[in-house]
Amino acid sequence: MSNSVVVATFYNFSAAAGRLKLISSSGSTPTVTGGLPSDISNTDPIAFYFNGGNGTGLRILLVKRNYDKNYKQTFCTLSVYDPSSWTKTVAENSSAYKYSDGAPLLNIYSINSPGGADAGTLYGADYTGTENDNGRIFKLIHGKTGSTETLTLDSHDYQFVPTGSGATAHS
Repeated sequence: MSNSVVVATFYNFSAAAGRLKLISSSGSTPTVTGGLPSDISNTDPIAFYFNGGNGTGLRILLVKRNYDKNYKQTFCTLSVYDPSSWTKTVAENSSAYKYSDGAPLLNIYSINSPGGADAGTLYGADYTGTENDNGRIFKLIHGKTGSTETLTLDSHDYQFVPTGSGATAHS
């Protein structure tokens, strides 16, 4: 039987903090086998495994979904970790990643990361959660120059046209 490892995030409402853990399963009982050693305060995190660019190997993209005092989502912050050592290889952004029209990258809910020659490219889906929002498909590029790793939002994105109201507005 093969061993499976997944990255998982959790949110504790009473502590207002998230957690990022690796969960391993080689049979019927999953076990926590790693993760960030401390809670992630004041955020509802989500994390994704991906193939790092320029031969860096597996990485974890940590997305912190942040909210203002009225529970309206503000821009998300992104950071990248090496799961073998839990070293942060790309520091968290202090300002929003923005699309070419100035809208912030806000609510990432899906990532796909091809391997091979396209390793380091992350394709994702995003939406703001407002009634008139156009959902978007975007591309993040993870790269490495020397010992420095970077994460860049590509200037090209695809917007879906809203199709109605509520959940259907997000295409």
